[in-house]
Order: sequence, then structure tokens, then C-alpha cells
Amino acid sequence: MAATSTPDTTVDTVVWEPHPDHEGCSRVARHKTIREVRDELRVILGENPEGAEEYFTGTHAELDHQWPDGRLVVFAATGSNEGHYVHVGVIAGTEYMPCLLGKTFAGWAAAHALAGRLAQILGA
Repeated sequence: MAATSTPDTTVDTVVWEPHPDHEGCSRVARHKTIREVRDELRVILGENPEGAEEYFTGTHAELDHQWPDGRLVVFAATGSNEGHYVHVGVIAGTEYMPCLLGKTFAGWAAAHALAGRLAQILGA
């Protein structure tokens, strides 16, 4: 049985800590690893959620690398030979850095739905 998310379920790509100079404020303590973000998403969505039931893992980036700074993007795409993919990455300047990738044979609608859920959960 797959895990489910509620509308207020979110995953941050950073770890926050209280700001020592500004009471009631927070600051970034560190960026999470790609593995930490993926594992938190798997807790919410399940190991291989619908829309990525073939796999949901890191891309070319190493899972133990720090989550990159930049604008988060999530999108679904048709594979070059078969299936559909869900991409999660970051755009910094003019560079796209892939972070997570899911694959499905359940069709475009499943990939598109998962991309929408991931965008909501990650705050993209």
C-alpha cells in the first residue's frame, strides 16, 4: 500500500535552525543530500509511487551530493524509446542540474500526475 500525502505535506531541501541573532527567525543550517530528499519523498509517496513504479531514484547526480541551490523544477516527459519519466532538478543561472528521476509504463497521465504531486510537496 502506497503512502499518501496531505495538502500541507512538504519536503524542504534544506535544514533550518534558529537564527542566533534574530529571535523567532530561522536560517539555513545546511542543504540536505539528494538521498535525504528522495527518502523523505518515498516516506510520503511510497517506494515506487504510481507514475514512477519502475523506479524513483537519483539521476546522474550522486545521491550523497548536497541538494543544489537554484530554482526547483519538476516535469514529466515521454521517453525516447518507451515509457514516461518524471524529472526533478534545479536550474541555477543557465544550468540544469538533474537530481531525481522516476520512470513509469503507466502512461503520460500517471507521470504528469506524479510531477504535479512532487511539485506541490517540494514547493516548486
